[in-house]
Amino acid sequence: MPSWKRSRFEPGGGDAHVALAVFTDTRVTGLSVSISRHGVPEDAASIPARMDDLTRDQAPQLFTVLDDENVLALASDEGIDTRRLRQATHQVLIVLSIPDPEDCAYLQLAWGFARAVCDSVPVYGVLDRHAVRWWSSDRLLARSNRGLDPTSELSTLLLTDPDPRFGHICHTRGMRKFGRPDLVICGLSLQHGSMAADLLHALAVPMVQGQRLRPGVRLSQDWFQGTCEAYLPRKNAPDLALDNHALVLLPDAG
Repeated sequence: MPSWKRSRFEPGGGDAHVALAVFTDTRVTGLSVSISRHGVPEDAASIPARMDDLTRDQAPQLFTVLDDENVLALASDEGIDTRRLRQATHQVLIVLSIPDPEDCAYLQLAWGFARAVCDSVPVYGVLDRHAVRWWSSDRLLARSNRGLDPTSELSTLLLTDPDPRFGHICHTRGMRKFGRPDLVICGLSLQHGSMAADLLHALAVPMVQGQRLRPGVRLSQDWFQGTCEAYLPRKNAPDLALDNHALVLLPDAG
């Protein structure tokens, strides 16, 4: 399987980090990984990866996500049986960290391992920890592995409860997988949430493909005119627990 390319790659963007959590109640042994079926890149042997099968007793902190009702609601939206998911006793944690990657072979490998686990044991749900996005076993196995699909790798979240200081917020999740900052826009009215999500997605896609967006850059796209600056939690946006650096989009005054 050829490596997924980043058609707009600019060096110096930062390290990429992937963390996929596969929830099951069965220990994984003797995992068989197929280049064709699971979409593993041809140069997989040269990519540093770590895969740990951990139980609740060994790493209880990794299972607290299953106590978060908001996260479980996202799983339910994807057709995952959250009752069974909460009963998972094993988590296969797949982690890769790659400095300033020119292609996305590392991401292919991570998803390939996750697919292989889904083929090996009953899986109750797969969580992309950085994007906070769930995949059922069936949907992940059916997902195309023929090329990089930014829409499948990212989440764009609109916070419907306004922050007292910053109003309604829309932001991306998942850009850490590409060594790029997440994007945040504050001060929205709720009716503009869909437009803000479309704007952030339009800006994020070329970044996934390797383009860099730097603080101070002026933006003029669709309905938004303004600049972006480095995200400073509690100063220019609320603390969003992004687990990544970010850029805040600031509209022009007036």
